[in-house]
Amino acid sequence: MANIRVNYYAQLREALKTGWEEIAVPLPARESDILETLARLHPKQRDLFLSSRVAVDDGYVGADALLAGITGVDIISPISGG
Repeated sequence: MANIRVNYYAQLREALKTGWEEIAVPLPARESDILETLARLHPKQRDLFLSSRVAVDDGYVGADALLAGITGVDIISPISGG
């Protein structure tokens, strides 16, 4: 297990009332592993997490990419606008 910093933006930041938290995840991990861990920790935001994307170093992570040696991720929730 590794502790990683998770940064939140937009809808998730508002819903969780925080801009970040630290969680423990087994590495290497896929995007879905991280999002499912967060959905378990915050069940009220499950649907929002499972429709979000993970970014590392200012770039989206591929769904099948294995993440190892990371210390933090950004969670980008879907944005709708007019």
